[in-house]
Amino acid sequence: MEELEEEILIRFPPHEPALVCKRWRRLVSGPAFRRRFRELHRTPPMLGFLCNIVEDAGSYCFVPTAGAFRAPGADLCQCRALDARHGRVLLKCPGSSEGALVVWDPSTDEKLELSIAVLGRYAYNWTAAILCAACGTCNHLDCHHGPFLVVYVACGGSREAFICTYSSDAGTWSEPITTELQLPSDLVTLMPGGLALATVHEYKLCIWRKAGREDDAGWTQNMVIELESLLPRDAILASPNVVGFADGIGVIFLSACCALFTIDLNTYKAKKVFKGKSIYVAIVYINFYTP
Repeated sequence: MEELEEEILIRFPPHEPALVCKRWRRLVSGPAFRRRFRELHRTPPMLGFLCNIVEDAGSYCFVPTAGAFRAPGADLCQCRALDARHGRVLLKCPGSSEGALVVWDPSTDEKLELSIAVLGRYAYNWTAAILCAACGTCNHLDCHHGPFLVVYVACGGSREAFICTYSSDAGTWSEPITTELQLPSDLVTLMPGGLALATVHEYKLCIWRKAGREDDAGWTQNMVIELESLLPRDAILASPNVVGFADGIGVIFLSACCALFTIDLNTYKAKKVFKGKSIYVAIVYINFYTP
């Protein structure tokens, strides 16, 4: 019976693609099935990651990790990946003298270009992030078709930093908010449970977390993983660097000896996922996907 077929198919793991007949394909492609599938599994799978390549400055490549997923958008290969969150990817692309931002949905190949020049502010260093506009009230199971925000942070002249936010609902950038330049030099990332810092020291992967939410809260080391037993000898001798983190599924990316490795913080297992190029940033694309 069809209702029993749906109960079986809905329990397939999101990260393991399945080949099905045409009748089942119509079933799993329906909006009701997709909604139930997301609500049951809750945590979206890692469909792939974007690598910014050292040898080819200003370009990236998309590496799929789920067999059925192949991201279109090869025309964006001259861009640089900045961020990926809630089903969307943010890229820096050559579009003007200052560059342009492109919001890209790899599952649908929808693109939206955002001009930075309209801000009218000089910046010698900047970065940007993308997120769902309903953060705090959204479960992020199927929000990549909804409204989004792009946060742009830049360093200007005279020890000045400013931040602007683009809203897809309004279709415009906000007025810049300026502050004295006090940005930290270390890269801090958001892991489940709060702010954390990952680094490699003496062949060990060390995870530091901020104790509490107060501004003056200290940092404590809460995880140390010996890499000598996980990575090849040549990778260890090349002094691996932390180049990315998969938020929500506990995976750290390490780059060493023209190869990219993942370290699973839950199982303490390592896996080589890319080779042949030196990677300085790996940005993970996480989303539910039904072809």
